[in-house]
Amino acid sequence: MSVEAALVGCPRVVRIWRFCMPASPWAILRCQFADTVNVPTSADDAYFADLFTGSGQGSLNMVDYFLDSSHGAVDISGTDVLGWYVLDQDRANYTGSGANPAGRDQLIAWAKQKAIAADGIDFSRYAGVLVCMNVPTDLFGVPHYAAVCDVDGLYPNDLALVMGYEYGMAASWMEGASGPWTDPWDAMSSGNAYMFAHDRWGLTGPGLNAANMYGRGWLDATRTHVMNATGTALIHLRPLHRRDLPGTLAARIGDFFVEFRVQAGFDAGLPHAAVLVHTLVNNRSYLMVNSDNTVALVKGSVFDHQSSSGHVVFTVEELDPDGETATIRVNYQLPTKSESAGPGFEVLGAASAGGAGVIFVNGKLQKVPPHSPAYRVLEHLAVVADAETVDLAEARDVMRREGYKAIGATVADVLQDLEGFKEVAPRQMH
Repeated sequence: MSVEAALVGCPRVVRIWRFCMPASPWAILRCQFADTVNVPTSADDAYFADLFTGSGQGSLNMVDYFLDSSHGAVDISGTDVLGWYVLDQDRANYTGSGANPAGRDQLIAWAKQKAIAADGIDFSRYAGVLVCMNVPTDLFGVPHYAAVCDVDGLYPNDLALVMGYEYGMAASWMEGASGPWTDPWDAMSSGNAYMFAHDRWGLTGPGLNAANMYGRGWLDATRTHVMNATGTALIHLRPLHRRDLPGTLAARIGDFFVEFRVQAGFDAGLPHAAVLVHTLVNNRSYLMVNSDNTVALVKGSVFDHQSSSGHVVFTVEELDPDGETATIRVNYQLPTKSESAGPGFEVLGAASAGGAGVIFVNGKLQKVPPHSPAYRVLEHLAVVADAETVDLAEARDVMRREGYKAIGATVADVLQDLEGFKEVAPRQMH
């Protein structure tokens, strides 16, 4: 359905797309391997329908998750649950894994081919495709192509991650962490996130953070307080996902996204209400760590951080979960002088200040965002360059070897994200 067709009959309002958003249905392809033909009794037709379509809306199903996480911009309630299709291949024929993306592609192709042959499915009608296998198989997502789960991964916690990958999101990080899935307050950290046991759906939550919502174009700009000039402000925040309440749902201060989260809905598993700060670098969200080494800000907390976009200081003056309001007093200062660079680059000094590195390329000064893979590559490259100043050959070779190995590891990590073959974090209950 076109956007124009979906909007027929909608009221003439400024935020028309919020009130009458176009449908974004998925195709759920339920599949069985040729040698494991059995329909799981724990997940019958009604279970699938209630989990993925409008019939279960209001029960914290996947329709509710995407409506909350997109501020109403993504409505999957018209999703079609299809199959069970019997593949021509046995379970042993599946060779996919993180180390074998071609095998994962193959499984998706098998499922799509069966759906087309059996029911003539036109996949151009759908916003996404989820292949669900009837026996333990795999759990991953491929950006803008498809996601895969099995009957052991039919939890909103797992589904939010792999369906999020299909929308082009990446695993979320915590500032300073050595790997992904390290932001427990965000859905894109999967098994490492704060979840709870839903009576029907099992492991559920948490919601999506404001930076990830912004990265998909889902953060409602009309309800986001934006500060991009030097000044002060008193900002009253509503819980990020409570678009039914009047008021501001998030703040954008320079490079930082500020949100208020409470123990309700998909966030029922959070340890307590808190104000959180994230940033978005190269499609990855990062949960910012405060100067006192905390991430969850409460009443009286002071956030003080500098970045390439300026110096942000704010105090949490009120935190009222029952009243569903948090108040922060903000002081934002733009950079007082422009960056400068010589013929090479500078990164190591900027890292400790939380700012960007800079690199001079073809006569143009380029900022390199902090926490980004490019920033880490430059740090490692600085080690390699420094090695050339060492007189002792053995020490010089060690520095060069370690520097290049670190560059290779960073590049491999980025390529895995770009190719979209995602592993899922080991599950940790909180």
